[in-house]
Amino acid sequence: MPQSPWMTTSEIAAYTGRHQENVLLALKRGLLVGVQPGPGCTWRARRTEVDRWADAGCPYRVTGKHKARRKLRAA
Repeated sequence: MPQSPWMTTSEIAAYTGRHQENVLLALKRGLLVGVQPGPGCTWRARRTEVDRWADAGCPYRVTGKHKARRKLRAA
């Protein structure tokens, strides 16, 4: 039976050795190309995209952007 070209987040996590939450973050931030057919549906990514993401080191954080820091008021 041939392998499906599509992988779920749990399959991606097992395949790359990353935590499933990091896979979801990468998908939501556009660092891993995938599809979610509708709200609440399972994310899926093509195996070729997963391989490309893995070759890039499996990033899940956007570099160069920092959280805004709150200014402390003088007492």
